[in-house]
Amino acid sequence: MSNKLNIRVSNDDRVFLNDMGISQAIDTLTYVSGKLVEQKFYEIPFADYVPTVFGEGAFSDEMVYYTNFADSEGFDTGIISNGGRSASLEEVDTHYEKISVTPFFWGKQTTYSVLELQQAMRMKNLPSLIERREKVRYKEWQLGLQKTAFLGANGSTGLLNNPNITVNTSILSNFIKDLSTANLNTFAGALIGAYLNATNGIIFPDTLVIPQGDFAGLGNATDATYPIKTRLGFLQEAFALATHNPNFKILPCFYCDKANFNGTNNRYVLYNRSEEHMIFNINVDYTVTQFASTNNFNFASAGYGQVTPLALLRPSTVFYFGHNL
Repeated sequence: MSNKLNIRVSNDDRVFLNDMGISQAIDTLTYVSGKLVEQKFYEIPFADYVPTVFGEGAFSDEMVYYTNFADSEGFDTGIISNGGRSASLEEVDTHYEKISVTPFFWGKQTTYSVLELQQAMRMKNLPSLIERREKVRYKEWQLGLQKTAFLGANGSTGLLNNPNITVNTSILSNFIKDLSTANLNTFAGALIGAYLNATNGIIFPDTLVIPQGDFAGLGNATDATYPIKTRLGFLQEAFALATHNPNFKILPCFYCDKANFNGTNNRYVLYNRSEEHMIFNINVDYTVTQFASTNNFNFASAGYGQVTPLALLRPSTVFYFGHNL
């Protein structure tokens, strides 16, 4: 007897017979997995790149920051002569510079009807459309924050594209991952030297941000013949020694790759990541209102927040360089 399953339909369309005449009931309900393959986005912990504060100046129309500088002739002019009865003391003063940045609000709503809610309650194995919409809205907020930190938004600029910073196009003519061993040895020293020259030697950098594509290749050995240390490990050690800072960071950034920057240039940034030099303020963090309705059939909820674009208080502490490969 053949074991082949030749299915024949009986009078009851829910009952099928196999070759042995045994009836089999077929359940017409289809199981749908509750697992959802979600869209992926490149996410960056932007607070690791720029000093970030939450909740300052909530609902303000303007954020004002001040930088100050000394107005004094130096230590030597304060030396007092004790040869007379009285001494003349030199004056010390400081001046302030006001920097204003305009925050902006962001908000979007999600809606659902009673019909959608009833369907979602009955489709227990299906992801809730209401939950999906909320996740999409929140993800949009998160991705918007990170882009604002690096490239700005609403007419502002970010860490990577401040127009007041000159771009050095000569210090690096290739991707770091493709530099020869000899050029790699001189790169760190030359870069630190250029930074100190730009800042008059009074501030050392503590962070280097490079394109994601370049960073991905730094796992290769500096010398293929003697693969003792990776390029990343070599650079990390070189910059730590040159800056006297064992916590010096080299970080990858999606927005530094030219395809995500301006389509022409790969952007590299060397800077001192201090709140005295830059600050990114999330005035009102993501907030969701309760669902409400005017007709008890359609319901809506708003998600909103407020952001102050990156305030670059001392542009001289940020050094841009790059190439167009």
